[in-house]
This record gives sequence, structure tokens and C-alpha cells, in this order.
Amino acid sequence: MQTGEQQGWPEDRLIPLVAGLSELLPWVEQWHSEPDALYGGSSPAEFFSGLLDNYTAKLGATRESLAAWRPPAPARGRKAKS
Repeated sequence: MQTGEQQGWPEDRLIPLVAGLSELLPWVEQWHSEPDALYGGSSPAEFFSGLLDNYTAKLGATRESLAAWRPPAPARGRKAKS
């Protein structure tokens, strides 16, 4: 299974996923801070924090800009017939 990044997704498609990870990270840190063999001896919180840092660097974003991100407003009404 390939990730969105491996499939060549553009930034505007990756940003919502990374913003969601950033939003959930405080709860992961609160509840999953103990070392876990599944994560190579580090905690899931450390793993996902590192993953978030990698994605923010690749996307040129900060955790603050991710917190401020909002989805675009949905289009209203019907499309014009051609």
C-alpha cells in the first residue's frame, strides 16, 4: 500500500492530513507516551511527533500554520449546464 506522498499527491491534498495529525498529537502524547516495542522501543507519541516534524519540513509549514488551516468553503448551488 502506498501513501499519498508516494502517489504524488499535491500539497493541498496532504495539508489536511498533516493538520489532522497535528490536532490529534496532544492526545497521543497524553495517552501513549510509554515506550512500545511496536515503535522500535520509542513511544507512539515520539514516533508521530517525528512524522509530523518531517511532513511540516517537507511542506514548508509550521505547527502554528497547521493549527490555523481551515478547509475551503464548499461550493454552493448547481453547476451551470454547458
